[in-house]
Amino acid sequence: MAPRKANQAKVFYTESLMGRVDLVMALAPVRTQSFEDWPFDESDSPCRPDKMSEAGFYFVGYSEEPDLVRCYYCRRELGGWEPNDDPWTEHARRPCPFIKLGKKPEQLTVEDLYRLEDERLAHIFMTQCEAKLEELKETGKSVRDKIIGLPNSTTNAKQTRSKRKRK
Repeated sequence: MAPRKANQAKVFYTESLMGRVDLVMALAPVRTQSFEDWPFDESDSPCRPDKMSEAGFYFVGYSEEPDLVRCYYCRRELGGWEPNDDPWTEHARRPCPFIKLGKKPEQLTVEDLYRLEDERLAHIFMTQCEAKLEELKETGKSVRDKIIGLPNSTTNAKQTRSKRKRK
């Protein structure tokens, strides 16, 4: 089982903070419906669609990764599933507020849902901030490299001042 970073996969679900497609995935039956093209649909498989959904996952696979799933709550993506993989066990190997709570979807209270949604949104916000920070660092490095590549600006400024004084 290989963990995936969200920005490494070509995911066709929106990543925006309030994306409608993502928000409906809070509902386990909707997550189950997302597994239309799921390769493990056998009734005896521990990673059949209803069990994957119960563990918080929804399907985001595509042609190059046909078994890629994402947790609605922690946003972690996992691929490389085997027919006998247990979604709860695999998910528990990584930090997730939903898994930490230890309840099945039908056992969640309204308070649980609010707390989980708060943690989910905080995670999304932090991920977006980290991505923006990296983008700004790259831009800063690029600008710095361009400035370093300019002719010596201190020497040019002194030469310009001395030319003005001569006139």
